[in-house]
Amino acid sequence: MWIEAPELYWEDCQVTMARLAAAERQIDLAVTSPPYMVEQPYETGMEWIEYQDLLWNTYVGLDTILKPGGYFVINFGDQCRGKQLLGTQVPSTIPMSVTHWDCGRGVGWELQATRIWRKKRRGMGIPFVCNHYPRPVYDYEHIWTWRKCAETHHEVVRNRAMSQWGVLEFEGDLPKKRHVAAFPLGLPEWAIQVYSDIGNLVYDPFMGSGTTGFAALTLERRFIGSEIDESLREQVENFLA
Repeated sequence: MWIEAPELYWEDCQVTMARLAAAERQIDLAVTSPPYMVEQPYETGMEWIEYQDLLWNTYVGLDTILKPGGYFVINFGDQCRGKQLLGTQVPSTIPMSVTHWDCGRGVGWELQATRIWRKKRRGMGIPFVCNHYPRPVYDYEHIWTWRKCAETHHEVVRNRAMSQWGVLEFEGDLPKKRHVAAFPLGLPEWAIQVYSDIGNLVYDPFMGSGTTGFAALTLERRFIGSEIDESLREQVENFLA
């Protein structure tokens, strides 16, 4: 039994964040992995500039509801579709770190830490594999932690042992059966234990199959999630019941 039933919103996260801000509700931690723009149904027709706007608007929206001193942990990968998106001469990489740096600093946050998620190659597929030899298999992704500035410079290290490592590995295969781009349960579990306390409110603006929600609830946190893909609704509501 969860300490509090999750709040699940089947809508664009901008609508949810505006609702929370209007109610003067604040979150302690946000954990998410945004869309990868790899031509999934929910990304159909999205242009590169629209994708950048999506990321920027997510940071801006989170800034209105994240408590001062609160954290935003974001998992993202680099783009291997430079030829399709930017018209490059050969298949090329777009380093997404540049975009996320601009977004985070643009809303006035501090980049508390950068880490690498070293992924298991077994079972990896698009968008995690770049098939254009001699380019490498994308067997890693980024995990960045942003901190919203507060009146005090004091930081509370919830789990020092878990926070020390710069290269992270998580047990278990990627749960693809639940969502095409789901991350392993160990990723949000790690983030939640390092950057929040029991009873804190965790938000995932791109909830997907509900992995962050399950981790938060299991670890005795409260959870709010937004997801625009209604086809996942029954599955997620059963998963987090």
